[in-house]
Amino acid sequence: MRPERLVVGTTTAAVARAGAVLVVRAGATSVRATEDLRVGVNRGHLERVARSRLPRTTLVPVDDNRLFADLLAADTVDAVVTDTLEVATFTAPFQVAARLSQDRKAYWVRPGDDELARDLDEWLLERERDGTLLALRDRYLGRTLQGSRRHRSPSCASRSID
Repeated sequence: MRPERLVVGTTTAAVARAGAVLVVRAGATSVRATEDLRVGVNRGHLERVARSRLPRTTLVPVDDNRLFADLLAADTVDAVVTDTLEVATFTAPFQVAARLSQDRKAYWVRPGDDELARDLDEWLLERERDGTLLALRDRYLGRTLQGSRRHRSPSCASRSID
């Protein structure tokens, strides 16, 4: 959910929480000074987050974020900036070195479909009340930054970059 999207459409109520994170290979004992890092990042929103939060890093824009785990494993980059929900799909060992932002995920509805947006919001609210959304989040997203329950596995030691 971002303001620039609201200018051209409507969003539903938030359905999940996530955030941008700096991810490094597992076993990295510490993150070097950020100006020494080569950081892979998906073009667009996460690139803007990385430029804002990590201004002295060397960013390596990537068009296919499915390559992040491979880039890390091959030592092509030292770290990647990705979404906490995407990190859960990585099969190679990794660790979250820093949390950079928090986001809410929602459905975007094109302009003029106000009735659809209202119907979706009503459905989402009912599914929130009856526990369906919580069960779906737990099943498909894990507990990665869902609501107030913040998942932190032993391999996910993290710090905030200010």
